[in-house]
Amino acid sequence: MPQQSKTQGNSTEGPYSEFSKTQKRWIIGLVAFAGMFSPLSSFIYYPALHTLASDLTVTVTMINLTITSYMVVSGVAPAIVGDLADTVGRRPVYIVAFLIYFAANIGLALQKSYPALLALRMLQSAAGSGTISLAYGVVSDIATPAERGSFVGAVLCGPNIAPIVGPILGGVLAGRRGWPWIFWFLAILSGVCLLTLFVFFPETARTIVGSGGYPATIPGLNICSTSGRQKHFPEQKTNDAVFKRLYFPNPLKCLRLLLQRNNILVAMINGIFYATYCCVQASLALLFIEIYHFEEVQAGLIYLPFGCGCALASLISGASITCLFNMCGTLLTDLNPQNPALAQAASNIIRCTLSATGLAVLQLMIEQVGPGWTFTIFAGLCLLTAPMILAVVKWGFGWRAQGIQDLEFQANAQT
Repeated sequence: MPQQSKTQGNSTEGPYSEFSKTQKRWIIGLVAFAGMFSPLSSFIYYPALHTLASDLTVTVTMINLTITSYMVVSGVAPAIVGDLADTVGRRPVYIVAFLIYFAANIGLALQKSYPALLALRMLQSAAGSGTISLAYGVVSDIATPAERGSFVGAVLCGPNIAPIVGPILGGVLAGRRGWPWIFWFLAILSGVCLLTLFVFFPETARTIVGSGGYPATIPGLNICSTSGRQKHFPEQKTNDAVFKRLYFPNPLKCLRLLLQRNNILVAMINGIFYATYCCVQASLALLFIEIYHFEEVQAGLIYLPFGCGCALASLISGASITCLFNMCGTLLTDLNPQNPALAQAASNIIRCTLSATGLAVLQLMIEQVGPGWTFTIFAGLCLLTAPMILAVVKWGFGWRAQGIQDLEFQANAQT
């Protein structure tokens, strides 16, 4: 017997998703591939920081600003992308985002000035940073709550590969072919992903296709399409969702979700650890090049143990920062089943704001107090999350139950 569930926007009982297990695996594989580009854009860049500063005749602090600006845009863009994806669907947003990302990388490969590097890195971030929040939205579209934990782990296999291959590729490309080839590589790989999404990725947004049994109005060849199986979705109700009025997405809309206690606590836990994570990763290559006189290839290899740990953590549970990210992401999806992409975007604003702040002062802290005390301070910040974690463990279930009751009350009031 297929699991019965009420689909959003419909009162008719039916399977939660019309997609078969094979189709679900294919969809998850595609969004995992797409989600790899956001962290890959960062990790492949780190080994080239020293070379970029030298070639563009700027300071390391100025090069770090290209990371800070990348993070600032990463905090805002997913809010727009998530809102837009909930309105027009996942597929068109994916395609437009990768078109922009592809063009930005070509521009980065050709540019020879610091202002162009700064501006194009921001455009690269705007296009690529929403892919992970989109992936959480797709998981919520096709997976029941019982399935989401394993699905999120599978989706994050893509982003978790980036810490392994990104720095090695960045070091090899920068050291052997020159730093422009980092961006040529990203352009080629993103072009392959764009073509794959255009040909094979079906629309999954429940506001557009219900559980997958109603054909999307966006044209394109989708081998995963389930059109024709429409028996669970009356035409009139589904058309109401399909022809939902479009509007310009509001990047601040997601901030309302942070007014809920469970959401803000999970977002802060995730944000503090993510800020520490980014500062450690951004400084590793520079410190090893300056202190131990590593070359770019060697500087890339120092990320390998961390990357292997990330990949392993996506497959097993344990006490690691990657497992924490996975659990926070899954919890936010479960806490906000009506707006999963928007919830991830809200969390992203918090974590990218904290990361951008940390990266802005990172080099100054290293110069003033040294690397040892700098990362001791970051470790102390991580300890501050302990009371938040305990609060979520103790009261989070009750807060979630209350939230579900509130949603049901609002739904009944509207009917």
